[in-house]
Amino acid sequence: MSRAAIKAGLITVVKTVLPRTYGYEPQTIEAPMAYVLAAGGEVADKGQMLLDRHNFTVRAVVRWTENEQAELQLDTLIDSLPAALRSHLTGGSTLARQTLTSLGAMNAAYTGYTPSFWNVSGVTFRICDFAVTLLDKRGG
Repeated sequence: MSRAAIKAGLITVVKTVLPRTYGYEPQTIEAPMAYVLAAGGEVADKGQMLLDRHNFTVRAVVRWTENEQAELQLDTLIDSLPAALRSHLTGGSTLARQTLTSLGAMNAAYTGYTPSFWNVSGVTFRICDFAVTLLDKRGG
């Protein structure tokens, strides 16, 4: 399947946690929000099967106005986003699971997160980048 289609499925999953999710870095920050960016990939020929590894960064953004509240929001996202990805790929028949599995993206690897601060035009945001890899298996 196309990388764009797999990315669209990932965005569908992220929207279950953060409804304001984009497939690009938006010009205007309206926190809380997230966006999904390409982060590399590779294609491996496994004989009778091709394995496409699609790497993405999911950036979650919360406004840093009140320190404790921002950290609580970020902690919730650190738990919620990986859980949503796991449940939508292995759990019930939700739209996001159907989208990803119908595309052949049968496996996902969540490899970690990196929280940091981000200053945009004098406004401070608390962000967290999540590393996600989706595998697309298809006949070779």
